[in-house]
Amino acid sequence: MVRNAAGELVDNSKVGLRLTLTAGQNGEAVYQETHTPTTNNYGVLNVIVGTGTHANGQSLQNVNW
Repeated sequence: MVRNAAGELVDNSKVGLRLTLTAGQNGEAVYQETHTPTTNNYGVLNVIVGTGTHANGQSLQNVNW
């Protein structure tokens, strides 16, 4: 559920989202991608990791899981 700074639902709106995978004790970013999904009537959104726009780090296929 997406909410704004006032705690109100952000419904039926396009939002910017950045997903970051981190590794190690210092939380080094090893992969990062961005998405611009649209929320539904309840402020909920769905994205699939790996389908966004690559933003930083190595490719998702090279992440050491």
